[in-house]
Parts: sequence; C-alpha cells; structure tokens
Amino acid sequence: MSSLKTSPTLIAFSAGDRVASGSPEQAIPDLKRFIGQFPDRNLLVLDAVSSQPVELDLRLSVERLLSVLHGPPANSGDTGSAHATETTGDAHQPEKSGLADSEIDPGISEVNARAPKRPRGRPKLGVVAREVTLLPRHWEWLATQPGGASVALRKLVESARKTSRQTDFHRLAQESAFRFMTSIAGDEAGYEEAVRALYADDLARLESIVAAWPVDVARHAVTLAKSAHTYLE
Repeated sequence: MSSLKTSPTLIAFSAGDRVASGSPEQAIPDLKRFIGQFPDRNLLVLDAVSSQPVELDLRLSVERLLSVLHGPPANSGDTGSAHATETTGDAHQPEKSGLADSEIDPGISEVNARAPKRPRGRPKLGVVAREVTLLPRHWEWLATQPGGASVALRKLVESARKTSRQTDFHRLAQESAFRFMTSIAGDEAGYEEAVRALYADDLARLESIVAAWPVDVARHAVTLAKSAHTYLE
C-alpha cells in the first residue's frame, strides 16, 4: 500500500469518473458513500502525487480507515502490532546489518573508543550500515579521502542530491503520470502514443491524444504531465 506520510492526498476513479479526491479525511467519507450506493462498481484509489495504488478496506469505519492510513500516534508505546519499516538517511532507528562498525569504516572504531559507553542500539549519528559494492579503484580513492570511506560517500551523495534535484523530480513526476495512465488508461485509444509524448515532454501532443479519453482521466493525466514539465523550466 502506498505510504501517505509524504503525500496525504487521495484520488479515486470508477469507470473513468473521478469519484473522490483530497486528503484522507475528505476522500474516505466520499468513498464510503460511493461504495454504499454502487457496491458492484470497481474502484481504483491512488496516491494523487505518486499514483501508487492505495488499498482500502471500505468495510471498515471512516475512523478505522484513517487510523490505518496515518498509522499509530507517535510515542504511543504500541509495538505489538507495528509493521517493520525500512530506515534510510538520517532516521533514528537503524537497520541491523550484521557488521561491526570497524568493518564498515575503520574510523568509526576510533570515534567509538573515545566516546562514552552507551547502551547497544541507536547509533549516535543515526547512520545506517548497508553493503556497497565498488570497483577496487573506487575503494582506493575513498581510502585517501579525509574521514574515510563513509564520510566521503556521504559527501558525494549529498552533492549529487543537490545537483540532480530538478532532474530527479522531473523523472519521478513522469513516472507518476506513466503509472496513472497505465493503471487506468492502458486500453484507451492512443495510449502508447500518449506515453511517448509524455516522455518526450510534448504536452501539446499529449493533450491532443488524451482528449478522446474519459474527461476526468484525461484531465488528471495532463495535470500529472504538466507537473513533470515544470521541473524542466
């Protein structure tokens, strides 16, 4: 199921018609009413930004559905039924790697030797240990960098994130538009041509093709494509 932590917006379609959109608090009551009136209609619920499908058991109450989507409150202390989530970046809860700090970066063992003893578990800097596969010449270069391999890699990643920010947003927005069109309009006339226009950033051509699609589907496809196009400007 799509995570709503970064995009708390839903959009739902049935037979080419948009039947709900907005935050979970706005969309879920509309979805409940719709499915109550048309229990046999197919319903596609998506994250409105990423176009990832969102699974909802509409037999549940509105309150229960909102609770499921938003997750347990912070510091609730309820760990019995919590789902494991992957931790990345500077998150506080590390993923266990099975490697000692010194095996990841020898410099870490020196820092730990000088640092006060702490209970096992949460790293001081919130770093996450994972396997990285590089060529020998890459390891040789990293070994010469101040702070060791881990520090150098973090600097490289941060630099790449800054320089490729626009490109990454453009790619992700295009992928969202493609995902939406594939999930709901894969059988529509001109689908393949529309996809080609999307990846060519040819908005005029895309709008012309999707004009024959159901109005709500065409409108949302163009909206997503325009979102991707803005990152080129």
